[in-house]
Amino acid sequence: MLKKSHPAVNQRSEAMRHAQSLLAEFGLSPAAVSKVTALNNSESNNPFAAFVGGGR
Repeated sequence: MLKKSHPAVNQRSEAMRHAQSLLAEFGLSPAAVSKVTALNNSESNNPFAAFVGGGR
């Protein structure tokens, strides 16, 4: 007799697969983090810092 898996098991697997794809798309997975590069912006060029009083 073949046992059927619980429907929640399939739902959990699908949700985990979806979450992993979202993490990769936003650059939050370990593999995607190594591909992300950040620009080296100077603090004096930050208009938000000047707005909140940090650019005095």
